[in-house]
This record gives sequence, C-alpha cells and structure tokens, in this order.
Amino acid sequence: MEQPIVFICGKTDLTADLVLIELKKRNIEVVRINVEDFPTKLNFSAGFNLETPKSWFLKFYDSKLRNKFFFKEVRSVYYRPHKEQRASLKIKNVTEKNLIIEQSQLFIEWLEDLISPCFWLNSPRAVDKARSKVLQLTLADSLGFLTPKTLITNDPEEALNFYKKHKGSIIAKLLQATPSTRKLPGFIFTKKLTPREIKLINQVKYSPVLFQKYVPKNYEIRATVVGEQVFAAKIDSQALQKTIDDWRSYEFGNPPPHSPIKLPLEVQKKLIKMNEILGIKFGAYDLIYTPKGGYVFLEVNANGQWGWIQELTKLPISSAIAEILIKGGK
Repeated sequence: MEQPIVFICGKTDLTADLVLIELKKRNIEVVRINVEDFPTKLNFSAGFNLETPKSWFLKFYDSKLRNKFFFKEVRSVYYRPHKEQRASLKIKNVTEKNLIIEQSQLFIEWLEDLISPCFWLNSPRAVDKARSKVLQLTLADSLGFLTPKTLITNDPEEALNFYKKHKGSIIAKLLQATPSTRKLPGFIFTKKLTPREIKLINQVKYSPVLFQKYVPKNYEIRATVVGEQVFAAKIDSQALQKTIDDWRSYEFGNPPPHSPIKLPLEVQKKLIKMNEILGIKFGAYDLIYTPKGGYVFLEVNANGQWGWIQELTKLPISSAIAEILIKGGK
C-alpha cells in the first residue's frame, strides 16, 4: 500500500474537500483528522522510550468510524485547522473547557514532531511564524515590493499624529482577522477612517490597532502560491461601492468581479521567494495594483482560503495542491 496523505482540518472545510476530491480521482489514500472531534471522538496516543530502539510511536482511534490508524509512513500532511477543538459537553466549567481546548491544540501542533518526517502544507510552526505582519512587511520591502506606511499602536496620540501626517488618508484594520473574529459584533473590515471616527481615537488605548496610509487602487489581487506556481486573480473591488476599501465587505452572494490574470514574472518570483524565506509552500497573497501601475504588498496568509477563487475563476488550485501533496513537496 502506498503512503497515505493526512488531512488535519475542520469537518466542514469545503476548501479541503476540493483537494480531497482531486486525490480521490488519483486513487490516493487519505486519512482525515477533523480537529473538532478531538479530544471527544478521536483518541491519540504517543509514546517515547517504551520500546527498543528508542523512538516515538503515534496512533489514533476514531470512535465514530471505529478506525484505528498507526502513523508509520506518511507521504505528506495537509494542515488547515480553521476550527478549534471541542471539549466534552459533560465539562461545564468554562475555565476547564478552555484548558482542554488549549491542551488539545498543543497536541495537534506537536503532530509536526510526531508524524514521521514528511512534507507539510504548511507546518504549524511555519504558519505561526508567517502570521507576523511585522515580518511580512519587512520581507516584502526587502524583496522590492511597494509597501504601505504602517503604524501598529495602542497609543491614541501616536495614532492621531499618523492620521494628521497623512492628511486623514489612512485605513485601520485588525492585526489578524480569523473566522472566529469575523463572528464578533465589533469586527471591522479594512476601512478608511472618517473625521467622525477619528474623534473616537482614544478607544485605541484598549487594544493595539494596525493603521496604514491609504493606497489608491486600480484593482486588488489575490495571488495563491503553490510550490513554484502562482495563481493570480484580479478582484475589481472598485466596481462596487461597498468594496472600494476592502473587497471582502460585499453583500452575500454579490462579490466584486473576479477574473484570472497573469502577474509579471518578476512579481511571481518575489512571491515564490517570500514563501521560501517563510518556510512555506502555500501562501495566499493580497496585493493592490495602483493607478500608477505598481504592485503593493498588503499581506500573506499561510493558511488562507482559496476555494472561492477557484469557483469564480476556474484556476486549477486544488489540482496543484493535490499534486504537491502527492509528490511530497518535490
């Protein structure tokens, strides 16, 4: 039997399902670990120095499917844990629940060390490292990308000075937006600050905020990098009033126009090089194409979504991910 590919993802991860379909077409064995099922429905065991020669063993049991799997030879791992672990409903104490989720999350991350040496797309440590906006902007600038002037602060005076310096033309956004933060009542998309909102600048003291000089847009770009391939989509955010500042703020079912584009080879090389420096093989990049013809780097998500891009543009992203998992990153 050929080495299997392990999926670590959410049970309702439709994007991961797209890759799973591609692998099934190729008759590749997949072992799927749904993170919401741990630790209530999935039992993991890892042991060290219990046998000779000294080494770790790892096995897990899926009580729902009644399947037991021993991690001996794994070809590659597709790591997309957008959901968090769930404590048993029998645990009523909130503190205990949070502790269980925290400990379970650590064990999932430690699978990087427990599963036999293999290719990860992307490894937990690489994803964690690449999350830093500070590191991202520093690398992008060093690679020759245009980058927006940026301030991260919880000092109202600093924020106000930044606003005045750029004549009120600045945007504000969260340090990181996740599926869970988008559910919060106070969630904000990237938005250009108005004179009315700047009067509330003192609220910055309660939490750090990321401010940037506003960058005029011709259109936005989502570039999905898989190995040495770059799949770029033009997002005409300026076509809709609601998406002028942030293309994600569209009304459900009415996204701005998407179309596949080919980025200049020089830009593609910079994106691939940034992936290499960050230690990742997959990266979802957000760029702005300005009216003056420049490419401005905004951010990269090492665990970003791409399913909607494939649906709207027909770019073969799922096929590319399946192939790199099959080849073990080679």
